[in-house]
Amino acid sequence: MPETDADSGGVAEGSQNVPEQPLIEEMEVPSISSFQRPQIGARFDVADIRAYLAIGFGAILLLTVLFAFISVWVGVDWEQLKGLLDVLLPAETALLGSAVGFYFGSRKAGD
Repeated sequence: MPETDADSGGVAEGSQNVPEQPLIEEMEVPSISSFQRPQIGARFDVADIRAYLAIGFGAILLLTVLFAFISVWVGVDWEQLKGLLDVLLPAETALLGSAVGFYFGSRKAGD
């Protein structure tokens, strides 16, 4: 066990003095305005993502309509197909309308 010197305040020989930590009152606190907003993505811009969503919902609607035409051509029962389309088409058109409206509304506000 290392010996302590009475004049050194009980600190062992060979040990380094630890710098004192600043008091809370002395510390600098950054303001909220100095923080930067995190990036949405490194590879995509927000406008690109909105465009991809609008294109994706349009593609889903197009595939549904193509599925309906192909199903009628192949000979699927029309009543079953009509029931399925009565559920799918209103939901898909609402999604597409919201996405396209949001995309073009944000483009006009940004210009």
